[in-house]
Amino acid sequence: MIKKQVKLVSKIIILLGLLTIGCGSPVNSESEELTLKMFSCKVGLTDSIQTLSQSDDGYKGQLLLNGADTVYFNFGYSIDNLSENDPEVVYYPYDEDSIRNKLDSNLVDVKSIIYTKKPNFDIDEFRKQNVEYTTVFGYRTKITCPREITKGGITGMYVDSLRKDAGGRFKFNFYAKNLDSLNNQRLLKVFKTVKFNLK
Repeated sequence: MIKKQVKLVSKIIILLGLLTIGCGSPVNSESEELTLKMFSCKVGLTDSIQTLSQSDDGYKGQLLLNGADTVYFNFGYSIDNLSENDPEVVYYPYDEDSIRNKLDSNLVDVKSIIYTKKPNFDIDEFRKQNVEYTTVFGYRTKITCPREITKGGITGMYVDSLRKDAGGRFKFNFYAKNLDSLNNQRLLKVFKTVKFNLK
């Protein structure tokens, strides 16, 4: 009976030790902070983000992610909200080559039109971006990324209202285009660590 109790206590002590070790090292300890004029973010120690340019007021700039991809940021009242334009989808139940060949490519971008044989199609089936809304540093934030990395697209964050003043809503975007899957995941992690330094 005593041996069973000793074994049980030993197992509990080992379990508590493992839980303490597992919870003792926060994710942020494996990152460093990149500080710009109007915001900062955390970057993984194995990653590299360098400042390529930053305007004097800190409202716009470019960063270089892992020596390969340019990441853009903008603050302002009239900036891109990173929304995907609705694809042009046309219901056409016949062979689509028969209609494509008749279109004048001087008047219409033939490749931009999507034909479907489904009469009750859902426009979301044809979108290229996924969109999620979350909270970053207390602000409602839109996060967008490509559904299929190999087809390219925007990996970005957009905040619609950092403040309201005489100029209107002061906004922010932070994005890159056509990332590989690794840099896409890295940048999505960076977005969640953004902290604003607004004056």
